[in-house]
Amino acid sequence: METDIIFLSPRPSLTVEGTGSRSLGRCYSEATYRVTSRQPLDRKTLKALSEAGVLGYGQEFGVMYATAAGGSEPVPETVEWNTRPEPTGWDDVPAVQVVRGTTTPTGAPAIDTYTGLPYGPQRMPFYVYNVVRRVDSSD
Repeated sequence: METDIIFLSPRPSLTVEGTGSRSLGRCYSEATYRVTSRQPLDRKTLKALSEAGVLGYGQEFGVMYATAAGGSEPVPETVEWNTRPEPTGWDDVPAVQVVRGTTTPTGAPAIDTYTGLPYGPQRMPFYVYNVVRRVDSSD
């Protein structure tokens, strides 16, 4: 059986979680979402998710990037290879030996065939975005 060594992140590529909702009075309400991604997203991409209905609905759309220091920053209109934001956090992903061409673990330790030593974990970034949607239900 031929095998490969991969770093299989347990984190999905993209998750959307509803984090709350509230009435603001006078037929106005707000819903909040947390979007977590393994890749940095730009405002255009988040707006497209919103327009597809993945991030709720409403007349107002606001999004902020959650920084590693616990603050927040505006999301850039576009993200290029040289303008990537710092990740919100990092996952330490262990190496896994899998059956070649699959993601099925063999159960054997992931050993570097050149050094004979186990592979160390690889750090993989993740990015968190906080989205606010507001809607006037009288419209």
